[in-house]
Amino acid sequence: MRAEFRLETSRSPCYITNRRESESRIRVRGKVESLSMRKVLVGALMVVLVWSFATAGRFPDLAAQQKTDRRGEREESDRRRYRVLLNKGDEHFKEAEFEEAREAYSKAVQIVPQEPEGKLRLGLALFTLSEFVDGATEVREGLELTEDWDRIPDPSTLYPSKEGFRDFLRRVYEVVGQDPPKPNGVFLLGYCYTFSGDKKRAKATLEYLQKVYPTDELITRLLERVSD
Repeated sequence: MRAEFRLETSRSPCYITNRRESESRIRVRGKVESLSMRKVLVGALMVVLVWSFATAGRFPDLAAQQKTDRRGEREESDRRRYRVLLNKGDEHFKEAEFEEAREAYSKAVQIVPQEPEGKLRLGLALFTLSEFVDGATEVREGLELTEDWDRIPDPSTLYPSKEGFRDFLRRVYEVVGQDPPKPNGVFLLGYCYTFSGDKKRAKATLEYLQKVYPTDELITRLLERVSD
């Protein structure tokens, strides 16, 4: 038992020493790995900070640009839909389907209300349906929105034929020219005469309106146009 005890005790210091060395190496390795990880984290943090300083102030600009791009895309989409509806309304007008034409023009105006072309077409459709008050309102707004009146199309081109257009105006004149005259209907007649090239009838109609509404600037402008 003593020999065995001495043998065990003689081995213990070596065993303990080896174990301590092993544990020491593990602790050193852990410290090295921890130090390396810290360096990696510090490096990553520095990269983030440098990138943040470099891009400071750019995010608001980027967001604003994206918002502008989206708005531009929506406006372009609205204009395409607007044009499709105008063309659809024109097709109905040519077929004397005036209710359907009014519906198409009305939808177009709702999509792009600042465009005069849609308002002028809608006003003409309403005029054709004898809705003189609403028709005059739309035509007035369309004229006021139009900077260059030379670009306003001849309203007769929407009708199935020019002869049909003239017949329509004659029938309307018999209605709105009764005593007392219907001013809104007379105004729409003046508009159609003016932009279809019938200056004689346009002048007579607008001169009557100017007597009734001497301070109406739009009527004065129309009268100046046909008095050249």
